[in-house]
Amino acid sequence: MVVVYVEGVDGTGKTTLINQLIRCHPADATVTAPPLWTYLPAAPVPAAFATWVTTTPAATVAADLLAAQRTRVSDLLALTDQHPIVLVDRGPRTVEASAQAHLTAKPPITPTPAIAQLTAELRATTRHLAEVHPCLSIELTTASYDEIFHRLTDTERASTAYLQYLRRFLREFRDSTAANDPTQLSLPATASLARNTTAAWHAIQALTGRL
Repeated sequence: MVVVYVEGVDGTGKTTLINQLIRCHPADATVTAPPLWTYLPAAPVPAAFATWVTTTPAATVAADLLAAQRTRVSDLLALTDQHPIVLVDRGPRTVEASAQAHLTAKPPITPTPAIAQLTAELRATTRHLAEVHPCLSIELTTASYDEIFHRLTDTERASTAYLQYLRRFLREFRDSTAANDPTQLSLPATASLARNTTAAWHAIQALTGRL
């Protein structure tokens, strides 16, 4: 089994790329990990995520995101080789950068010992998964939100607080280092879906071919 994290800030096309990979390949070859929001205590539906992150205390959001991703990655250990490719929308690097973006709002919030512990546990769980199964990180990158602003929903574009969070998110993601297996593929978010799908699948094939 190969675990494929699709990483990137909101609007870079993570879900679109995953859906295209699923459409292009046999149903029995891929399975998607449960969405991150299904692990959150508040369980906001995707459409309500922007509202949740801007109306909930930043430290709570950060802790909930880290705890949810830790449990989500841990659950991947229970999967069998029935599906050789597991696609994960929002990998550890994305979630950690998102959590940090909430903590760097003005005024910035000093991470609590609990948040530091959750970060360490997420990284440890991610490393353990990589020891059991090969992992690939596909990172959809953008230099500026101006490049992908048109991809945001009307609700997201209308929220000044959310847009400020997204810019912090992008900065944190660029400055972060991958917490998972070092095998990585960086793709420009502004490239065509066909090009990115082909490049992603070739990288996945290269990894599965070595199993």
